[in-house]
Amino acid sequence: MTAQLVGTPGIHRLLDSLKGAPGLVVLEASRAPGLAESFLSPGPTDAPAGRPLVLRVQLTTVNTPDTLSLVAARAAGTRFEFEVEHRVFEGVLGANVQEQAVLEARLAPLPPGRYEVIVRRRELGFSRLEHPEEAQPRTTTAQTWAFTVKP
Repeated sequence: MTAQLVGTPGIHRLLDSLKGAPGLVVLEASRAPGLAESFLSPGPTDAPAGRPLVLRVQLTTVNTPDTLSLVAARAAGTRFEFEVEHRVFEGVLGANVQEQAVLEARLAPLPPGRYEVIVRRRELGFSRLEHPEEAQPRTTTAQTWAFTVKP
């Protein structure tokens, strides 16, 4: 059995602060709490084998006009890879709400072993509030996490 995604992963925006919480959580799908609670509630760090799982990754803090989109999601062998595009407004805002972006993916049951999660985030900047499509490339970063599936 190899790494397999179930359905389409999504990106959510949370008003809750997840500062100090782990960057990655992997939980049994049938027992997964709400998005914020899954990062804030202490729980086991190992996922159970043979059961559907939910993978959640903290991405970044976003401002009101910023946009995030999932460009690609792949699973192969013992690796899950995600590519995210983050368009960042570079101008002055009269009002703003900061939110925490979280990537969520459902995983097919996995055999015991070590798995890797890689998230590549391409950041683009735009200065005209109504035109995020005019964004120009700024940076690309990659983060890697690992988790273990126990028998």
